[in-house]
Amino acid sequence: MKSFRNIIEAKMARQHFQLIADVIAGLEISTTIKKSIAEKFADAFEDTNPMFKRDLFIKATKKKAE
Repeated sequence: MKSFRNIIEAKMARQHFQLIADVIAGLEISTTIKKSIAEKFADAFEDTNPMFKRDLFIKATKKKAE
């Protein structure tokens, strides 16, 4: 099995962050769990991309995916 380290080293664009935020937003789980998932992703993204905008990502995870 390939290591996730190779995936983390790949550059992610805004569209990738948006896709992940949309998936989180569409999860039918409690708000508390959804927030925890979003925070964990945001922690990882901040470590890999200095241009990552945590506040916008967290906000995007609160919207319902259409």
